[in-house]
Amino acid sequence: MMKLRLPKSLPRQFRQCARAAVLAACAAASNAAHALSPTEFFAKVSPSVWLVHTFDKEGMPMGTGSAVVIAPHTLITNCHVLKNVHSFQLQNNDRRYIGRLELWDTVRDVCQVKAALDAPAVELGDSNKVVVGQPVYALGAPKGYELTLSNGLVSALRRDDSRQLANIQTSAPISHGSSGGGLFDTDGRLIGITSSGVDDGQNLNFALPVSWVRELPARHLAAQGKDPRPVAATAATALAPPPEPLPPPLPIPAPAPVPVIVRTARPPPQAPAPAPYPVPAAPAAPAVVAAAAPSNMPRVPFLNDTRQAQYWNHVNNAPYPKVCVISDNGHWACAEGNRPRDRSQSWDPKVRALKRCAELAGKECIVFQVDDKIVYQPPAATASEP
Repeated sequence: MMKLRLPKSLPRQFRQCARAAVLAACAAASNAAHALSPTEFFAKVSPSVWLVHTFDKEGMPMGTGSAVVIAPHTLITNCHVLKNVHSFQLQNNDRRYIGRLELWDTVRDVCQVKAALDAPAVELGDSNKVVVGQPVYALGAPKGYELTLSNGLVSALRRDDSRQLANIQTSAPISHGSSGGGLFDTDGRLIGITSSGVDDGQNLNFALPVSWVRELPARHLAAQGKDPRPVAATAATALAPPPEPLPPPLPIPAPAPVPVIVRTARPPPQAPAPAPYPVPAAPAAPAVVAAAAPSNMPRVPFLNDTRQAQYWNHVNNAPYPKVCVISDNGHWACAEGNRPRDRSQSWDPKVRALKRCAELAGKECIVFQVDDKIVYQPPAATASEP
C-alpha cells in the first residue's frame, strides 16, 4: 500500500486534511471503477422489471404500467397503475402471469402485488445515501414498451414539510407507463419507484424513495387498524410469500379472463365450408342459411349470410386475445394478439380492429365480441312522436 508523504515543514493540521482528501478521492474512484456499464446493468436487472397490463370487468384493456420484483413472488408498483381495474397481468418478454393486490398505501401511492412468477429480486438501496448529481438508471415500460432503459442524474431531493425525503427528482427520461418501474444506482440497487413527470417540462421526472417500500407493510396494517409492530421488525417477514397457492402462469398470447359459461357454448369442430362461398340467389332460403353460419351461434347484426359464415369461421379459429367489430352498413373486422408485427400499430387489438373496420366501412364501427364474449348491446328502441 502506497503511503502519502508530505513535507514535515507543513502544519500538522494541513497534512491531516490533505491525507483525508486524497483518501476520499481514492474511495470515489474505486466506487466509480466498480459501477456497472449500461449493458451490464440491463443484463442484471431486466429479469426483475415487469410490464403491467390492466383490464376492466369486461376484459377490455385499460392501460399499462411497470412493476419491480423485490422478493419471491412479490413486486412493487404505484397504486395509480391499478386504480379502478378489475384484473391485471404481469409480463416479461414471453412470460405472463395473473397478479393480485396484497398491500397498499394509497396516500404514498405504493402498492405491493403477488404473482406466481419466478424472477430474481432486486437489491434494495438506501434512500438516505442518495445525493444530487449521482448517475442513475431508469427501467420500465413507457407507453407499454417493456424493458426500456434510460439514464440520467439525480437532479434534486424533494422533501415534505417535516423535511423527510418525499421524491427523488431525476433527469432520466420516463413516460406514461413507466409508473411503478425502478430508479437504480449504477450498482443495480433500487433507490426509487418511478412515479410521475411534468409533461410540459424538460426532464422533470420523479421517483418515490425506496424507504417507502420498506415501510409499506407496517403502514398497510396501521391503515387497517392492526398492530404494525410484528411486520415492522424485519423486511423479510413483511415480504414473505403468502401461504395460499398463487395462480399458474398464463400462455402467450394471453387474454383477460373469459366467462366460462360463454366458452362452453362454442360449437364443436365442423367440416370446413367450401370456399369460395357462393353468393345465394335467395338469401332467405333455409339451405343457404344453414350452410352460411352455425345454427348454434348468435347472428351478427348487419351482416348478410355470406359475411356471417366468413365471420364465424374466422373467429372460431383466431387466437386470443381477439376483438371483433362491426358496422351498421354490413362490414366487420377482427384483430388478434397484443404484439403486432408492425410496431407502429397499437398493441391493443380493439384499437386495431376499429381502425381496420372504419377503413372498410367508411364510418365508425362498434365492438361486437371480445374473445368468446358477445359485448354488443343493440340500441334501445325510442318511442315515436305522436
